[in-house]
Amino acid sequence: MRLGQALVKMGLVTFAQLEEATERQVACGGRLGSNLLELGALSEEALAKALSILHEVPYAEPAKLDTIEPRILFLVSADFAIQHRVIPFERDRTGLYLAMMDPKDPAPVEALRKTLGCEIRPRVAVELRILYALHRFYKAPLLPRFNQLPVFFQGQRGKAEEPKPDVQRIQTQWEAARGKARPGAAPGDSESDAVFVQPRDREAVCRALLRAVGARVKRTALFTVRDECAFGWLAAVPGLDGATFALLEFPLAAPSILRDVVQRREFYRGAFLPLPENLRLAAALGGPPPQEALAYPLIVRDKVICVLYGDDGPQNLLLGGFEDLQKVAMKAAMALQVLILQQKIRNL
Repeated sequence: MRLGQALVKMGLVTFAQLEEATERQVACGGRLGSNLLELGALSEEALAKALSILHEVPYAEPAKLDTIEPRILFLVSADFAIQHRVIPFERDRTGLYLAMMDPKDPAPVEALRKTLGCEIRPRVAVELRILYALHRFYKAPLLPRFNQLPVFFQGQRGKAEEPKPDVQRIQTQWEAARGKARPGAAPGDSESDAVFVQPRDREAVCRALLRAVGARVKRTALFTVRDECAFGWLAAVPGLDGATFALLEFPLAAPSILRDVVQRREFYRGAFLPLPENLRLAAALGGPPPQEALAYPLIVRDKVICVLYGDDGPQNLLLGGFEDLQKVAMKAAMALQVLILQQKIRNL
């Protein structure tokens, strides 16, 4: 699970905050967590704890990286620390504790183990803290993107003492989120995400969307929207002929689940109403109709271009939550937007 998705599931940030931080990351650079910190979406220690859970490595408490004894810093050269972005901050009989952005990177750990002849104990730390410590203790220059770090951390010290993050709650939320994951392919899996991040063409994106949604519901279909009509395009329905499905046309002037989603421009999950156009849709997919259905508009440049439809087959109810499906549909819409931008670049 990626950091942003995990932070939302742990209840540490909202989806709106994640979106804002993602946009800021694209514009300004830096890691996602750094942008969330700079926006004030969560505390440094809460982010560090979340990274600790994700990496399955303890985190370096921020206070321990604020003041470090010179004899500890001397154990690691400035060149090595800057190159690998690591900070030694404590030593005891068991070994040297090393703050790292990537605590599972074996290269600096093995190199220091051989050089110092002791155990190296990696601890995860957030990007901003590591860069600030390298600047303070090893005189590493700050890139322009991070030249406000001294002001940022001075401001952090000037704040009233923040309450410690509820570690048990974060851990419980994370375990609950992992427990909900289904085995096998799931919405937002790495295969689908690869297509969305580097989209080749419109059909590849939408077929990846159907595969991802098909891991959760039995019947899925995509309709293109144009000229006040919804047209059959792609479907993953057992026994359904694709060529026949492509001939379907549903006028959006008539009441239907497709019209409702296009007009409202929001996700629908609920009763499959026995409207004439709905019944025609159910018959085309292999009726009788389901008890419940879901539909999601794919919006690109403020326009609904497709509608994603899904149900669990004739007379069946939908089971479980579908927040993950909304996210994967949103990713597909973003990938389609990327394709538009790519084509604009080619045409310039």
